[in-house]
Amino acid sequence: VQLQQRTRALAITDDGPAAHTVVTDRGSIRTHLVFVATNATADALLPQLQRRVLPIGSFIIATEVLDPALASSISPRDRMFVDSKNLLFYWRLTPDGRLAFGGRRSLRATTVAEATEFLYDSMLRVHPQLAGVAIDHAWGGEVALTVDRFPHVGSFGRVAYATGCNGSGVALMPWLGTQMADAMLGEGPPPPFIELRHRRVPLSRWRRAWTPIVGGWFRLQDRRR
Repeated sequence: VQLQQRTRALAITDDGPAAHTVVTDRGSIRTHLVFVATNATADALLPQLQRRVLPIGSFIIATEVLDPALASSISPRDRMFVDSKNLLFYWRLTPDGRLAFGGRRSLRATTVAEATEFLYDSMLRVHPQLAGVAIDHAWGGEVALTVDRFPHVGSFGRVAYATGCNGSGVALMPWLGTQMADAMLGEGPPPPFIELRHRRVPLSRWRRAWTPIVGGWFRLQDRRR
């Protein structure tokens, strides 16, 4: 298998009963099997899929390498953590001794710089002993939320897809991809939840307008807990 890295898929055309063309920014690919696994970045590849996922920003900061005693005060048994809020935080120590701390402030568009400041303040509320620790790295991207918060697999016409990992894609998508690839090649059954109805996001055309309002409601609920 040859992987084409840093190549943006722009469109998928149907060329007949057993052929598709995937148009990219570096050329076109002719194939009889197409599997879309771009999750939150479906864009115009599959308009039907675009209406069924809600791209939401998620950001992570990573501290400088921590003193071992300080790191142990955060996680004596080197566990991963996540809270139970709507706008939740998740964090863990990295193998090289940093703390990676992630989350989001709201559902509106946010820059990495804005998210870094918010996450740093939030990290100190959870672990005040980290006051003064430097942040070496910060990054972010979009995750794909679904109406029922379940992942979904299926097909539109002859184009298969897997999407809606709801923030757990690093762990979940490799398994989904393997399962769907085996099913497409006739080498195994598809994941059992292929039968789940993949509902549309209400008012998806105007989602950029109403998602900040929903985010505000989530924050209000979180404060009441």
